Amino acid sequence: EEGDVLEIAADTPITEGMEIVIRRALPLTIVNGGEETQVKLLAGTVQEALERAGVEVGESDEVYPAMSSYVSSGSTINIIKVTEETITEDETLYYKEVTKSDSKLAKGKKQVVTEGENGLQRHTIKIVYKNGIEVSRTEIGVEVVKQPVDKVVHIGTYVAPVKKPQNPTTSKPSNPTGGGDTASEPTDDSGKRTSVPSVDEIHQGNLYEHGQAAPPASSIIAKTVVIDKITAYTDTGNPTATGTYPRMGTIAADPKRFPYGTKVYVPGYGYGRIEDTGGFRNASYTQFDLFMYSESDCRNWGVKRSWKVYILK
Repeated sequence: EEGDVLEIAADTPITEGMEIVIRRALPLTIVNGGEETQVKLLAGTVQEALERAGVEVGESDEVYPAMSSYVSSGSTINIIKVTEETITEDETLYYKEVTKSDSKLAKGKKQVVTEGENGLQRHTIKIVYKNGIEVSRTEIGVEVVKQPVDKVVHIGTYVAPVKKPQNPTTSKPSNPTGGGDTASEPTDDSGKRTSVPSVDEIHQGNLYEHGQAAPPASSIIAKTVVIDKITAYTDTGNPTATGTYPRMGTIAADPKRFPYGTKVYVPGYGYGRIEDTGGFRNASYTQFDLFMYSESDCRNWGVKRSWKVYILK
């Protein structure tokens, strides 16, 4: 049969008493990388059987039973093909936010000094496959490609000194621009302001000075409106809807009702300018959100309802 070996030449004349030896091939199964083949081979070791069958075994391949083992009829030789692959995987190194106190900034105000940048770390990984199936992953190297850059934010701690009048029974309240005596303001005989303040004047001073500003005279009032709800907010580090950063005198409102740039007077707060908006935009009610330098000022303000304000010319 196929695979059998005759010990003498097939054309040798047969003589009386001659011994003829036939070595019978053994049926074997070879499973190479999951593919099964039936063969017949003479007895010997696993290595000899594979060599006779013309099967190549890689350096990393695993052979069962061992190459030095002897095969027997019906034996199965299993060859597991082992391959390796090296890959890289990138990991983002997220930046941290570092805050620092700044005595030159108004209390509560935030200023981004350095923008944060994420870094990059690269991992080199060896993957081992057996018969095409991943069996292990091993990290063999780590490289920091780019270091992250911290985001640096300065938080203001400066509080302007409160200027108190020397004679509280006769002195006028402080100027909302931080300039001191309201005598510098153009006022009429009743102490009401007779000119619309400039943008610079609106944005000067602290909350105390702002609230002490002389109220507007009728000559500079375009109309009087009642706002349903007036709240207060402090700095978030983000610019306003008009691109400026909020300052004392910045007011958020619905720009469809009160266009950006509109100057107003809010009793208890002082003069302001519509420069921002908020989540109440397009609401059925009217709302002003007044900027203040600290959370404590915002809490003290609370919520004012049905508050009369003056739209300036």
